[in-house]
Amino acid sequence: NMPIIEQTQMPEKTKRLIQNERRSIQSARSNRFFGEKTVAVFPGDDIQKAINKLNEVLGGVVFLRNGTHYPKSSLTLYNNISIVGETLNTTIDFGSAARQIIINGSDNYSTGTVSVSNGGTLVTGVGTTWTSAMVGRKILLNGIWYTISVFNSTTSLTITQYSGIAISGGTYMIATTIALVGLSNFIITNTTVPAIVMNYGLQNYIDGVEVQLGATIDKGLTIDYSSNVIIDDFRWKNTTQGIISTDSHYIRINNLQGISTSSGSGIDMIRNTNCFVTNSNVNDSSTI
Repeated sequence: NMPIIEQTQMPEKTKRLIQNERRSIQSARSNRFFGEKTVAVFPGDDIQKAINKLNEVLGGVVFLRNGTHYPKSSLTLYNNISIVGETLNTTIDFGSAARQIIINGSDNYSTGTVSVSNGGTLVTGVGTTWTSAMVGRKILLNGIWYTISVFNSTTSLTITQYSGIAISGGTYMIATTIALVGLSNFIITNTTVPAIVMNYGLQNYIDGVEVQLGATIDKGLTIDYSSNVIIDDFRWKNTTQGIISTDSHYIRINNLQGISTSSGSGIDMIRNTNCFVTNSNVNDSSTI
């Protein structure tokens, strides 16, 4: 489906998220651990180590001090963790290697088809082999993640009340989602793979991030099987494509700026629903 194009102001949710991050930054001091659940990372420090430390306390803010950071590997994020740059010149340089920022859920399963009625809580599968381990995970139905509360059989699950149109023999996705992750106020450069990847995401946001890659290098951002994602003030330079979003839903995109996208589309949406693109411009021959 093509995205719905509308002219709107920045969503209030985005404003609140950005304000919360800025309040965390304003409380920062020069030491390496400051404020509640905030870790300052200076150039030369280990960003992933800071992320892992925050994951142990169930989330927080990685505050990148101004300068250029050179991670030795990809950066893997977890629930409730944000990376925030000190200034717009804060840079993550991946050293022309296959490194990226990874925002991935796990335990994905989509074999077979499902049926569920409007207002119902029982999901019936055909060709499925569901297990009791799936209790607590989420199932994506018509663009919304619902929590699996009960395992009834390999072909029957109980979920929180389904609020969409009835599904008969439809596709679905079960996964452990990754939620409430944020990226804000920094530049990513010199990677040979998509700079940011998001899979099985829920209520994540990207704000004030710029991707600068080589003239024929890969994509700026890829999103798959995600829902309720806010992207604001995202910029890319010299990539084959800016954003590719597949099988995702309720994606709010505002203020995109694409410069010298060498081929493909500025934004490519594949099997997406209820997506909104506003106040955006691609400064070359590519398309949105």
